[in-house]
Parts: sequence; structure tokens; C-alpha cells
Amino acid sequence: MKLVAEASNGRDAIAKFRECRPDVTLMDLQMPEINGLMRSLQSAMNSPRRESSSLRLIAAGNANKEIAAQLSVTEETVKSRVKNILDKLGANDRTHAVSIGLKRGIFEL
Repeated sequence: MKLVAEASNGRDAIAKFRECRPDVTLMDLQMPEINGLMRSLQSAMNSPRRESSSLRLIAAGNANKEIAAQLSVTEETVKSRVKNILDKLGANDRTHAVSIGLKRGIFEL
């Protein structure tokens, strides 16, 4: 393992997490400055960086099961991400989401 960042408070922890995107995070749950730190980190972790990967794989014609295998997550996680993608983009379906993603420059083919 390699240490990539340290933080002295919750606000700094979130900033470092977004910047470094570590595979493992070890932290004190009672850090000063920021209630709901775990929710903030979960949101940061699941935000654009992972959903755009899923959207790119959707655009390549992959089914949820194939996306799950390629990203090493469960199929339920992929389904949740697809729902989030559709909601965030205001898309009617996967094809519409891909179209919006391309137009907005979220990913390229």
C-alpha cells in the first residue's frame, strides 16, 4: 500500500479524497468540521468519475451484466448507476442517456 494523502479535518478529507481517488480510505469517524462525512465521501466516490465509466460502457453496447464484470461491481450496482445516470441527465432510456452524454461531452466514443 502507498499513502497518497492525509487530512486533519472532514473538509480537507473530502477535498483530498476527490483529488486522489484512493482505493482504500482509513479515517477517524469523529473528525472535526463536517457532519455526515461518510455520506459526503460516498457521494464523491459515486459521482461523475464512476457513472461516466458506466455510461461509456453502455454506449459501447454492453449489457448490465457485462458492465458489472468489466468494472468489478455487482449487477445491482450497475442498475443503480444507470438509474442515477437517467435521473441526472433527464434521459428517457439508455440510448437517450448516451446521446445526451455525447452532446454534453461527458465522454467520447
